[in-house]
Amino acid sequence: QSQLAKAREQYGVSPEVIVAILTVESGLGKTTGKYSVFNVFASLAVMDTPEVIRELNLPARLRSRLKKKAAWGRRELKTFLSYCQKNRLDPFQFYGSWAGAIGYSQFLPSSLVRCGRDGDGDGRVDLFTHPDAIASIANYLHKSGFQQGRPNTWRRAILAYNHSDAYADTILTLANWY
Repeated sequence: QSQLAKAREQYGVSPEVIVAILTVESGLGKTTGKYSVFNVFASLAVMDTPEVIRELNLPARLRSRLKKKAAWGRRELKTFLSYCQKNRLDPFQFYGSWAGAIGYSQFLPSSLVRCGRDGDGDGRVDLFTHPDAIASIANYLHKSGFQQGRPNTWRRAILAYNHSDAYADTILTLANWY
């Protein structure tokens, strides 16, 4: 409760929305993923190589999309490895979603670097702790235009977090229940 109140005060984000996101993303931290984050991005990073294209016998119509996805995977991998190096963390210790999302908040590495916050004041951002996940979600939504007193801003900010209308509907419905 105190962390949620602190996030509302500091970032102007409704605690109910934060709890709804934590519920959907990780079951409030119970399910954070079983896939090696390093392996997810390393695999994506090589998807546009001739060897992979040949091995998978991919049709030419998919190659443009594959190039974009591989470039995205390389950027996320570079960001992830830089984050791990800067914080003296083993990149092989992280497990997340099939898409490489990390922690209770299920942030991609680029979101972690851009919006991750130290909610418990221990000097590091650890999205596998509730204080840091709460502060990071609140910061992300705040940067995306969420304004506590203006509910018409909530949906757009939630859609920045996840681009699915069904996701936004679910978060807003859960927040309303809370």
